[in-house]
Parts: sequence; C-alpha cells; structure tokens
Amino acid sequence: MSLLIAQNLTKNYQRGIEKVKALDNVSFAVNRGQFIAITGPSGSGKTTLLHILGCLDKPTSGEVYIDNKPVSKMTEKELDNVRRLKVGFVFQQFYLLPELNVIENVKLPLLFSGNPKKVEEEYIDEILNFLGIINRKKHKPNQLSGGEMQRVAIARSLVNKPEFILADEPTANLDTENGKKIFELLIKLVEKNITVIVVTHNNELANMAQKKIVLKDGVIV
Repeated sequence: MSLLIAQNLTKNYQRGIEKVKALDNVSFAVNRGQFIAITGPSGSGKTTLLHILGCLDKPTSGEVYIDNKPVSKMTEKELDNVRRLKVGFVFQQFYLLPELNVIENVKLPLLFSGNPKKVEEEYIDEILNFLGIINRKKHKPNQLSGGEMQRVAIARSLVNKPEFILADEPTANLDTENGKKIFELLIKLVEKNITVIVVTHNNELANMAQKKIVLKDGVIV
C-alpha cells in the first residue's frame, strides 16, 4: 500500500483578473521508504505541489491520500497531527533561531506538539551523530557553516520521528559539495525507511533519487 497518493491534483490561483493554473491534473503514488525528486523550471508548480502534499495548502480539485485516508475528509485536529507528527519539513532557508544553540533549535518542534512527548537526549544525540554535527551541538547558528545549518534543519525535521520528509530546495543556498552531501544524507534516511520527497532545480542531484517527477507548467512531463 502506498504511503501517499496524489490523485488528479489541480490548483488555480487568481492573480488580478488572470486565473493561473499552478497544477493541472497531477497524479502519482509514493511508497514507504522511497526517495522521490520533483524537478522542473521555476514556476512549474513544484513548491505548490509540496505544500499540498504536506497539508499546508489545499488543491482546487483532486485528492491527496495519506495512509489511504483522503486529506479532504480529515478534521482540523487530524490535519494538525499529520503536519506535526507524520511530516518533517525542510526548507531552503534554514529558519534557525539565532539565540538558540543547535540542540535547542532541534527541540523546537516538540514545543508545538499536541502530544508533548519527551524525546530522550540520547535520541537527539543519535540524530546529530548520524548527520555528522554532534560536535557542534552547543554552537549557535552564527558559528556554523551553511552545510551545518542545513543539517541542523534536517535534524529538527526528524525529532518527532516523522514517516516522511518534505524538502523544498534544501541545497539551494549551499555549494556543490555540500549540496551533494545533503542528498547523500537524505539517501541514508531512506535506508532507515523514512520516505523523502525533495524539490530541486538541480538535475544532477535529482538523478540521485529513486524516482524523478518533472513538472512543466503544472503538468508532469
């Protein structure tokens, strides 16, 4: 059974008197433990699609199924639980709080969890060790490189033990070497049976995924 299914997703925006179709009848399935890259030119609908998959936005028509349950039938409480407990979000902007150190930034999602589960320090250390930044855990963002800050952002997305990671251009602010290292880390997450869906402009990196979805003008090509 697929972890996530996008079925005939269409998204329209009104821009003044003009109607813009960001997505046009997009359908695909994602299996558990799969690494999927969504690529395509700017304005092709990649980020819109990612936001709909992560329950941050709603389609104009069509449906998203998570664990075989239609998102449109979920209550607000169920949607909150999906966003907080099933999905880990990683963005191209790191969104780290400058006054907090690495461990404090990683713990942030726990403050907003409806079920304030205590995550053992050992588990956070395990994440930081896995991502290669255990020796930076007391450092603040201004003491980290760009690649290290993105690793902290990935660690933060993992702290609630999500079923899948949605990453929007996670290597856009990194150099080539660090960008490749981040993709290699995402591959390691897949090996731990975490599903990863990543939006990227970088075709070379997209080719590292198990499956590539190419969007153009809101359509899979």
